[in-house]
Amino acid sequence: MLPLLKKHASAYDLCVSSFKSYNASSQAPDQRTLAIIASRLANSTAAKTQARIQELMEAEKNQPRKNRLDVCMEEYSLAIDDLRTAEQAIDAERDTDAQIFLSAALGASSDCQDAFAEAEDECPLETENGEYDQMAAIALAIVAALHR
Repeated sequence: MLPLLKKHASAYDLCVSSFKSYNASSQAPDQRTLAIIASRLANSTAAKTQARIQELMEAEKNQPRKNRLDVCMEEYSLAIDDLRTAEQAIDAERDTDAQIFLSAALGASSDCQDAFAEAEDECPLETENGEYDQMAAIALAIVAALHR
């Protein structure tokens, strides 16, 4: 088990269940392929979060709250771009670049949370942000372990 995941049993459980749901992971020939799959899983989680943000924005009547959701939408758009770039870097064996882009992508959930916290407003994306945060951290941990 990767050291970062060993410390966080729920992240480990999420990692195992996510990889099991991704059919190609059972036939992954090496850790690099698992890192690519983890990036894709994080990207999928970010896309699902974006879809949820869109739903909330369409239903929201309060403009300041809608603006906070817009911040979340932008952060997740940037994260998706960073995750795609990280995947390309992993594939090209540019692991340091991959770590940089994964670290940048990891900030989406906290930046979204911060947009609501600064306004002393409860974030309606707590669950989604938490799931994304764990998936992005798993991807980063796997890439970081490529150097060991």
